[in-house]
Amino acid sequence: MTTRNSSTDLTDQISPTLALDIAIKEIDQSGHDDERMVLAFNAFDQIIPQLGVFSPLVANLRNEFFDCVYSNQFTVEQIQNKASRKRKRIACIERLSYKVLCERLIDEQQYQLSVFENKMSDVETNLAEKNRDLNQSFEKIQQIENAKQKLMNELSAMRTTLNEKDKLIETLKEECERTRFNCEQEIYNTQLKVKEIIENQATTEALIDELSKYKQGFDQMEEAFMDSSSHRPSGKKDGNQVENQDEPFVQVKNQLMLDIQVAIRLEEQMLTLLNMTTEG
Repeated sequence: MTTRNSSTDLTDQISPTLALDIAIKEIDQSGHDDERMVLAFNAFDQIIPQLGVFSPLVANLRNEFFDCVYSNQFTVEQIQNKASRKRKRIACIERLSYKVLCERLIDEQQYQLSVFENKMSDVETNLAEKNRDLNQSFEKIQQIENAKQKLMNELSAMRTTLNEKDKLIETLKEECERTRFNCEQEIYNTQLKVKEIIENQATTEALIDELSKYKQGFDQMEEAFMDSSSHRPSGKKDGNQVENQDEPFVQVKNQLMLDIQVAIRLEEQMLTLLNMTTEG
């Protein structure tokens, strides 16, 4: 359970204590703190054989101190070769002290912490970018929702308008059906009237011919009557005799005039009915 050898041999010095102080100051100047432990245990190794009956006790204490100071971790270190006048360090396997091991572990933890901090910085940067992208996505989703709501409102308005148009179409269809039915009824009634007119046309024409004959006869009679009146001899006759002679002619004339008026009115009605049928 010895450590690497030191170039300082305390037993060869006039003042071992002074030699030890000088060696420790040299170590402090070089900055190698772990070499102070090496120097201390080398001092133990040099003075223990000279302690006589206390040598076993101090050796046990030295070993206990060694186990408390040094860990079970090994590493390759360089030690000084005291055979040479100049200090030359050579490679050997050494147990790491707890102090050095802790420093190495602390350095390693610091390095890992630095790595983790860098990773955390990168993660924060990526998270900020993702958060920005997420906010943009939320804005796009909101825009899409607004556009969707607008389209839904327009669709609802269009459905309302479509329902109104459908109702208007149904109303117009019903009105059209009523108009068509009324037109068909008018056409049917008009056809019946035309048929009736056609059926009565022959009778009406015969009646018109007969009335025309009556009128022609009346005209001839009137002309004859006028001629007879113009050739009648002058002179005064009895008033009763003249009245008796003219009475039959007056009655026939009045009847013929009445028949002519009836025929004219009937003819006007026929013409009016024919015009209505033609226009319909």
